[in-house]
Amino acid sequence: MTSDHRKNVFEFIESLKGSDDIRAHRELGCIYLNGRNINGDMGEVKKWWMSAADRGDVISQYYLGCLFEEGRYVPDYTEAKKWYKLASDQGYLPAQFGLDRIYADEHGIPKDYADSEKWWNNAAEHGDADLFYTIGWMYEEGLGLPKNLTDAARSYTLAAEQKNVNAQYKLGWMYEFGYGVPQDHHLAVNWYRSAAESGDADAQIALGYIYGNGEGVKQDYAEALKWYKLAADQGCSPAQFSLGVMYEDGKCVIQDYAEALKWYKMSTEEYQYDPEMIENIRNRAESGDADAQFRLGKIYGYGMGVPLNYAEALRLWKLSADQGNSDAEYEIGFIWDADMPYDLTETVKFWKSPDQRDIDVEFCVGVKFFDGFREIIYDDEAVKQYMLAADRGLAPAQVNLGVIYEYGLTVPADSNKAIEWYKKAADQGYPPAQHCLGSIIGYSDGNYEENHKESIRLHQLAADQGYAPAQFRLGCEYSNEPEPYEAVRWFALAAEQDYAPALYNLGILYSKGAGVEKDQTKTLELFESIVDQWGAWAQNNIGWEYECGRILPYDIAEAAKWYKLAAEQGNAAAQYQLGIMYHEGKGVPQDSAEAIKWYKLAVGENTFANYNIGMIYDRGIGTIPQDHAEAVRYYKLAVEDLFSSSAECRLSVMYENGLGVPQDYAEAAKWRRLIIGHSNRQKRHLITESEKEYMKNL
Repeated sequence: MTSDHRKNVFEFIESLKGSDDIRAHRELGCIYLNGRNINGDMGEVKKWWMSAADRGDVISQYYLGCLFEEGRYVPDYTEAKKWYKLASDQGYLPAQFGLDRIYADEHGIPKDYADSEKWWNNAAEHGDADLFYTIGWMYEEGLGLPKNLTDAARSYTLAAEQKNVNAQYKLGWMYEFGYGVPQDHHLAVNWYRSAAESGDADAQIALGYIYGNGEGVKQDYAEALKWYKLAADQGCSPAQFSLGVMYEDGKCVIQDYAEALKWYKMSTEEYQYDPEMIENIRNRAESGDADAQFRLGKIYGYGMGVPLNYAEALRLWKLSADQGNSDAEYEIGFIWDADMPYDLTETVKFWKSPDQRDIDVEFCVGVKFFDGFREIIYDDEAVKQYMLAADRGLAPAQVNLGVIYEYGLTVPADSNKAIEWYKKAADQGYPPAQHCLGSIIGYSDGNYEENHKESIRLHQLAADQGYAPAQFRLGCEYSNEPEPYEAVRWFALAAEQDYAPALYNLGILYSKGAGVEKDQTKTLELFESIVDQWGAWAQNNIGWEYECGRILPYDIAEAAKWYKLAAEQGNAAAQYQLGIMYHEGKGVPQDSAEAIKWYKLAVGENTFANYNIGMIYDRGIGTIPQDHAEAVRYYKLAVEDLFSSSAECRLSVMYENGLGVPQDYAEAAKWRRLIIGHSNRQKRHLITESEKEYMKNL
């Protein structure tokens, strides 16, 4: 949650507290119970609901009945009955059902089936969807009615057909597992979808699981990702966790451990512990209970009801790990990925604990070495750990081994070994492996047509599972067709997953009107959408397109704006282009000092910058006084960087005329000979028309 959003939430809460409206007090209770925007507090829940219930709010009375019936620690059925009775006396049917649950079950209150039947007859007369759902639930649980899943399914159907979302979800669940109805995955998906499209998070998770595992339907990671995201956006922890798994495994998304960790952490935010529960766990942990130490470590490590405290989490996990708790060892292995500095040696030590010799751990040890704190480091230990996991069949490890061998990272490059590992993972249906295998085969020696055909087939397999890089690759395949409709389709599918290369190429197609209606506004929208992913590179590219007028309309002021955005983030290409803009007064006021500033920043990455700085000192442009000595210095730097014939030409002239250096005809002749010697390897350089004219006059 952003700080502004959090501020708005607190302002809203304070406004409710200042209101005398019973609905506001009821809402306050709900906010504290939910605990998503603030820490959950059961004391505040009871306080505000009782404030509304004591003044006759029937819904708050019902909520209190539920609260006491379910019980946070020990249910209080007498208190629950009291609040249910107050609400039911006002004709609130859900409260009548609450009373029925208490009468029908043995919780210290004698059963009264006659009274129960009276409530049910009263409820059934209304015949609405909510009542049919509740009857189904009672049949399912055996509360107030004999347990009968067939009758439960029948009641749920009556409710579901009237668009009761809870009943639709329940029916999906019953058809999925064959509870009270014949198992039917097709009907399960239909009912889940009906509930999911109405926003039911449980149904969205169920659909994500079904499509992700291909249970009764064709496996479709893209569809799974879609439903998990919808549920996760509602704050649903299981869906957030499942998204973490997809990013960790690279299923339908680019494998991204940072993104995976983000979703894993987010999934824990829903599990907030209240102070009483934390104190109970703390007491057990202090007495030496390894499980309690592990749990308390998670509470601190993920900020569940307490402020985040990685140091305390680590201390507790170490205590638990010392007693052999492998879950604690696992968490210690991951903690370096958080915001706390951590020793990689210690991380690996815990990851390689004898109790943790499973393939996922072996793979992740390799990943830790491989990623090297976000700086890519490849060493023998990474290869060793990947090999252990890959030999046991872990597809992501097999793919990473393929990458190591394909590009020769710490091992001699070996395309045959790369293909071997890619194939093992691809044979498991792993999309990144199919994509990598398709790419390497496409560029392999041999029969081009056969290799190309096999490459397309493999990319298609990965693309059909929603893998964005493969969809992008297919888009590129079809881009050169006269009417590239297929290219648009594949780029659009990858773009839906915010895959930056696809967004960019789709923008190009819109600019040309190729396969789609020409739309420059759409092009700019797509280009701007990749800035968050590609940052300064994207900004520089947008500036270039405005300057060239090739894809975006020519607008030199817009070009300068985008170059500056990129240059300020350290993009050398943009710094150089911005230097030219200030040098020539294109899109910005002419300012030689600014030009030199940006050229100097670009020098490390752009070899043309030194020559241009030399030109400014050579001519004395704008506010920069003529300084031939400085010009000579920068021309020489330009020659060292790029064998610049333009700089060599100027140096010959300067030595011949004694400009900034002692007059020296021999040195001038040397620079002329270098020009001839380098004539076959001249590099292109952007020289303006005014500079060309100046050179002619020298």
